[in-house]
Amino acid sequence: MDISGAVAVTERYTRLNGMHQRHPVDVTPAEAFRARARLAPGALAIADPQTPLTYADLDARSDRFAARLRAKGLGRGDLVGVDLDRSADLYVRLLGIAKSGAAFLPASAGTRTALTGQAATGGDLDALAYVMPTSGSTGPPKAVMVDNRGVVNLARWAATTVDVTGSSRVAQAYPLRFDAAVQEIFS
Repeated sequence: MDISGAVAVTERYTRLNGMHQRHPVDVTPAEAFRARARLAPGALAIADPQTPLTYADLDARSDRFAARLRAKGLGRGDLVGVDLDRSADLYVRLLGIAKSGAAFLPASAGTRTALTGQAATGGDLDALAYVMPTSGSTGPPKAVMVDNRGVVNLARWAATTVDVTGSSRVAQAYPLRFDAAVQEIFS
């Protein structure tokens, strides 16, 4: 069987999609945020009409939420359900969950997802960042577990592919229950 044509097509798609690039991941999403906040603490981080937040504001508020989670015994290996409309508070909570070491699970009233399996037990980069339920359109609903390394890799890929800079604004178009929202939030 001649597979040279298939290999050529794969090589072409790999080159065109930028899949040959490596995006080093040496920080968690929370650490990446803290580094950005230190660079420009007074810059606008969340452009919510009701509650605009600077990076310093978002950092402080998410630290307080992380402390509340830890005080309740929540941290690494735990899932925290999030069912909020898009607002500054949503981002405070998502970042606070990441800072606590826990993972978020998008939730909505009336939905149920059965989770089985075990979270990664390696270092912080291997720790669970979020669990994304599937729609169940092809069978029973399931969930995909994504670690911190995957979130940071996605954010760095998006930043280089779409040319996201420190002054860029990223639209939040997707609902939290759709995995593309993670790229929007952490880019």
